[in-house]
Amino acid sequence: MRAVGAWWLALGRSADHNAAALLAHHMAEGTALTLFAHGPSGMGTFEPAVGALACRLLGPSGFAINLGTALLGALLMPVIYLWGRAAGGKRAGCAALLWVVVGPPVFFRYLAWSCGGYAAMLVFATTTLWLTTHIASRMQMGLRVSRWTFLWLGLIAGLGWWTTPLVVGCYAAAVLVWVTALGRRSLSCRLIYLLLGFVLTSAPRWIPHVTEVGAALTGFWTFDRGPMLPALKAIMVERLPDLMGLWHERVVRAAGWITTATLLVLAIVIMVRRWRCAGLRGNALFIFSALAGILLHLVAIALGPFASSPLTCYLLPLVPLLALLLGVATESMGRHLAWGMGWLPLLFLISPHVAQLPVYRDWRAGDGAYTGRVRSLQSELVAEGIAGVYSDYADARGGYGLNFMTGEAVCFVDPEHDYDGPYHDRMERASQVGVLNDYGRVTDLLTSTQGKGRYREVAGFGLHDRFVPPPAQVEIAPIHWVSAIDATGADCLAALSDGRLASTAAPGGDSTGELTLTFTLDAPLSVSGFRLRMGEGAYPAAWQIQGAAVGKPWRDLVPRQRVTTYFWSGTRPYFGGYGYRVEGQFTASEVTRLRLVLYAPQEGEVGAIAEVQWLGPSAPRATTPADVSALREVLQQRDVRHLYADRWLAGQLEPLSEERVDRAMESEPLRLYAWSAMVVGLDSARLCRAVLARAEISVRETRVGPWILFDVAPGAWEHSYAHGRGLVWAGYSCLAR
Repeated sequence: MRAVGAWWLALGRSADHNAAALLAHHMAEGTALTLFAHGPSGMGTFEPAVGALACRLLGPSGFAINLGTALLGALLMPVIYLWGRAAGGKRAGCAALLWVVVGPPVFFRYLAWSCGGYAAMLVFATTTLWLTTHIASRMQMGLRVSRWTFLWLGLIAGLGWWTTPLVVGCYAAAVLVWVTALGRRSLSCRLIYLLLGFVLTSAPRWIPHVTEVGAALTGFWTFDRGPMLPALKAIMVERLPDLMGLWHERVVRAAGWITTATLLVLAIVIMVRRWRCAGLRGNALFIFSALAGILLHLVAIALGPFASSPLTCYLLPLVPLLALLLGVATESMGRHLAWGMGWLPLLFLISPHVAQLPVYRDWRAGDGAYTGRVRSLQSELVAEGIAGVYSDYADARGGYGLNFMTGEAVCFVDPEHDYDGPYHDRMERASQVGVLNDYGRVTDLLTSTQGKGRYREVAGFGLHDRFVPPPAQVEIAPIHWVSAIDATGADCLAALSDGRLASTAAPGGDSTGELTLTFTLDAPLSVSGFRLRMGEGAYPAAWQIQGAAVGKPWRDLVPRQRVTTYFWSGTRPYFGGYGYRVEGQFTASEVTRLRLVLYAPQEGEVGAIAEVQWLGPSAPRATTPADVSALREVLQQRDVRHLYADRWLAGQLEPLSEERVDRAMESEPLRLYAWSAMVVGLDSARLCRAVLARAEISVRETRVGPWILFDVAPGAWEHSYAHGRGLVWAGYSCLAR
């Protein structure tokens, strides 16, 4: 059944599945292990390794990766049977096994497709609790337990902790069962073997956090204590019925919930009766361990950050434990009711699980058409020379799924929701990029900067490509400003043009949330754009530019524009995030006064403005490969090994530089060594020059194509330059703090 599920769910329908599939594929190929920051333990767990082994045997495919997970999940079945048999006999074991052969829909899916660790979590958490109970039961009866059994228990528990801290509820239950069963005999020298095994197999989680005890204990999952009772109520009323896969119809769902509750109460009654009977206390201990596991896992979830999450996958450890209790209750009813009537409640609970199977089969039938669409998209992207595409990973079939289905021939990246080093580097270096389904509102960038791009439908996907940057501009130097009046009426000309982030115009705005800055020029000048840098506080949600010529009223130079998540660098757009670099460009107009209107975000007000640059039209000049080559030659001649450059230029220089250029990321403290340099555009040269002069850093300037190269002349470097002297790199220039 699990193998059939692996076939039906070969493509998967979640970002977690697609990320784990890519990791398993990389492991099978022997390439670098990409530890995604997405899913349990960054996906670097035992479960993808099993999928990778299946890929090595059967070839890379979604089915092979899922088959590894299915085989791992199949190990759970004998554990459930043995646990049920120990608690209530063979019939109880068979009844418990019957409930999970197909299992609730969420259980079936996570044991049939690779999702980074949920199948491994179920196997290791359940086995740890069962084996602990088994050892405690034998020791309670005075039987000998081999030290190798303790070692195996530690190894299994360590694998579970490496997979995810979500096993903490089952592990706490194991400790409770151990102490309850053995009392003063709980401490044993053989526990050293358990500890040794646990440390060995959980090492991948401990080692990265060896100096951070709290992080090592929980990894990405920590207890953020909140009201427990409301969280438990939401879990019991909303998420638990979904976890059990009850019918969705209200009346039938209520009947299923009542049936489940009745069987659980019956199992508890059986446990209490057997606990009072000395000869059956061992059976009761196995029922008690399942009940303790359920209660403690619910408490752990209610106290943790997943308390308010609507996802049922965090409750998956409850499924094998519920199966045991249902099996014990069904066995008891089967003994007391004739004609197999005692099995009817369990069959009623199983019926919606079986009814869900045709849905998975239909998913598989529709996957062929979707795969064809992806192949068409891939062919079009390759034909256009597009090496990277911005795409939303929140879409179950986007991002990682597209990377997996295309064999990573084209790099699909979601920089807002996820970060993967190799994908990020590929996207940074790509000369031609695309944007899928208007990810991050790239249309706002084109509208607000006069850039161009083509939009079309390709196999059902909305694709933006063939981007053309806006016309070149040149800075209108602040010496042409007469005044810059902020919201308080004060003249902040010096604060907005000195290249210092600490000197700002007053934050806030009027009662409507608008912040207005009014600039006066010394003569009519042609203005076509601006660049804005914020100090402390929130970036605006939108902006608008108004202008006025001599003796003329105010008019809109550009209507209200939303702040975009993209910015231009070189020949293509880059994603920077909301307010990363606020720029605008519009049709050039000759004015003597300018009004910059900033609109507040939904929550809060506009923060303090640190720097404003006004830009005017420049002679058109396109950047050519010859310009990049010329710059590379100059860098090599001067032995530059540490370069500050804007995103596109840095990406172009890296593969051309024979690893001689170490690209520094934006917003980093500026550190200049004897082998360092900065490359800025002509529109930012004046600003960079002024900031360096104010910091008393002596540099030489060299014009190379459309750029200015700033580097330290031989013999002029000072040790204090390495500390930056309070400067930061802003991408287009350096600024003072």
